[in-house]
Amino acid sequence: MDELADTIPYSVKPTSYVERLVGIFRLFSEGSETLGIKEISERLALPASSVHRILEPLVRLGLAERAPQRRYRIGMELFRIAARIENRFELITIAKPLVAEIAVESKETCILGLLTPSRSRIVLSYKIDTPLSHRFKFDLLTNITPVWGSLGRSILAWLSPADVRRALADAEPSPVAGESVPDWNSFQSDLKHIRERGVAISHGQRAAPNAVGVSAAFFDASGQVRGGLGVVAPDFRMSPARIATIETLVKLHARHLSHLLGQYGGRLFGMAGHPKAAVMPSSIDYALDEQTTPRPKRENGQRR
Repeated sequence: MDELADTIPYSVKPTSYVERLVGIFRLFSEGSETLGIKEISERLALPASSVHRILEPLVRLGLAERAPQRRYRIGMELFRIAARIENRFELITIAKPLVAEIAVESKETCILGLLTPSRSRIVLSYKIDTPLSHRFKFDLLTNITPVWGSLGRSILAWLSPADVRRALADAEPSPVAGESVPDWNSFQSDLKHIRERGVAISHGQRAAPNAVGVSAAFFDASGQVRGGLGVVAPDFRMSPARIATIETLVKLHARHLSHLLGQYGGRLFGMAGHPKAAVMPSSIDYALDEQTTPRPKRENGQRR
């Protein structure tokens, strides 16, 4: 009770179920490792029966666990969820400087997309807009299909066939022209080309009819695709030569982000439950070779 007494008192009695639920989680985060129903009841000014009714489903879901002497503690499922959330925010923190480098060097909008746990959707997690007048609007933290646009397809190309089929089944028509979701056979050919090239390029699929996207996927230490880095710009600023330059830029930074996440040298293709050792495709290796690819500028031996 000593630790519990040191926490700041609740000034307003929680009334709704959600407020009571959050109040209990706060007590576990601020107070003792284990709490009894009486302690929680007194701290939140709630009837013991109400506390019990909240704790029981939490126990069934693994968000709370019973401890000795009729007490409770945080469950492993809540730790797992919290770890995944923390990992995602940590990944965004690591990626931000690379997104900034791409935005500065390309002078176009750069977006970070992350694969969701369902592996059939992506979330636009971070962006830096172009300083130029003609730009496209992207709503962050939106859960979207990876079927349309270079960012999603760069990620989708490295998923298992089962994940790709699920993404196609969940996809909506193109938000730009209403184009139908591609069939499995034709889409496999597109994804194979993306894997061989190491980058996805789209024209007028998601942002606008005149939008051109160039994106590359990045991977974690286990070789699993985690997301993608992409540049989106209007077609009048995206000549073939400029697309090629941006293609090299996003490949370089996606590879560097993969290294920061623990992927070195080759990587494991964890596809459909049959992982096998593999190195980066030769097309990617060539584009990212230190002798042929411009490196980000350095100051005092450090990356900007």
